[in-house]
Amino acid sequence: PSSHSLLQRLTLYWFNLLEMTTTLLTYVDQAKKTSSNAVLTSIIKQVLSAPDVFVFGELLALDSVQELKNGSDSDKSSFALLEIFAFGKYSDYKAKKDSLPALTEKQLTKLKHLSIVALATESRVIPYSRLLIELDVASLSELENLIIDSMYKDIFVGKLDNAQGHLQVEHAIGRDVRSEDLTQMIVKLHNWQVKSGQLLSQLSDRVKDSQITQREVLQHKQALAASVLEKQKVVQSIMESELSDTTEVNQHLMMQTILHDNYRRGNGRKDKKNRKNH
Repeated sequence: PSSHSLLQRLTLYWFNLLEMTTTLLTYVDQAKKTSSNAVLTSIIKQVLSAPDVFVFGELLALDSVQELKNGSDSDKSSFALLEIFAFGKYSDYKAKKDSLPALTEKQLTKLKHLSIVALATESRVIPYSRLLIELDVASLSELENLIIDSMYKDIFVGKLDNAQGHLQVEHAIGRDVRSEDLTQMIVKLHNWQVKSGQLLSQLSDRVKDSQITQREVLQHKQALAASVLEKQKVVQSIMESELSDTTEVNQHLMMQTILHDNYRRGNGRKDKKNRKNH
């Protein structure tokens, strides 16, 4: 895609992300106003079904929501389900399905969309074979519909490559991060910063080498041009010298010819005069 097209897509992507956060904050405000676990679990169900909410960190961070872990089995299961939507994948839900609330069709689709984003954080190129297993999808056409629907919701930007049999993800929304994962994330960011610095240093060295090479090439061209010019002058000097020598020889031969002709004419006149006298 063109840079202008990509900029438009990224602008729309960030606008939609801002809209997601704004919608979530509406539910967060509602949760702050209640101390009832029943109301909180109801809010959680609404959030998990909301079509434009894909981040849940602000809701999870509320003390009242955290307290659901210590509540009834229903409260605990609602909290556990919210955590899966925030941090996990559909495979995590399947592993604990018996102890979790049943998913509605909207929630199921949404969790599969989030699972694609989670896989994209591991690799920007995701084979169809892995997606079929991870999302528990029966056919390739169903998988393609699920991916296309995800992209229409702007939770990631990518393209389907049926020839290679994989999904290529260019950009994806950020998932929520567990507090215990922050240290690992900081380490990754630090490593990225170090590698970026090394790369910039290498690029700088290559630019310097390129500049030196360009100067050397220019100097070589200038020296070569000067050498050619000097040789041209030498050749021209030789040619002029030879031309001068040839002119002198020609002039000398011409003078000899003139003298010889004059001599012959002089002798001819003497012979006529002698004949007249006799």
